[in-house]
Amino acid sequence: MSITVGFSTHGGLLSWLIRKATRSPASHAWILYDDPTFGERMVLESTALGFHLSPFDGWSHHNRVVEVFDFEAPLSDGLKAVTQFLGERYDVGGLLGMPIVLLGRWMRRKWLNPFRSSKAVFCSEAVVRTLQGARVAGSLELDPEGTSPGDLLEFCQRTGRKRE
Repeated sequence: MSITVGFSTHGGLLSWLIRKATRSPASHAWILYDDPTFGERMVLESTALGFHLSPFDGWSHHNRVVEVFDFEAPLSDGLKAVTQFLGERYDVGGLLGMPIVLLGRWMRRKWLNPFRSSKAVFCSEAVVRTLQGARVAGSLELDPEGTSPGDLLEFCQRTGRKRE
């Protein structure tokens, strides 16, 4: 089973701030897959509610999909890499540390996210960890705690197969 990575946005202030700060059309990243247990297409994402699953049909009423990409990689290996975060809180500190990472890039320096958490994830971090767990080519070069949705979107545009 392949890995499907999606990007979205919505009308909220935080979404707008993330898009502006990262110069990206997307403010959110997630994994989409067909869950045989639930018999539905599910979104695995990290939001203010924490790292969780949502049925795609309901989720899509509140989010605008920007782009979706497929990767030929073992989904099960990717999911195993992030299982420990299921039900954990959203990494607010990691989100707050992203402006420091982005400022460092602007200054041509590589700064680590100073507020990241080892027990929680934000959206693009969860997707990067999934891709790395599945050994998607090039994904090990991404820093999970320093990759914004915009960075991840650019990576997927270069390496994934865009879903029409």
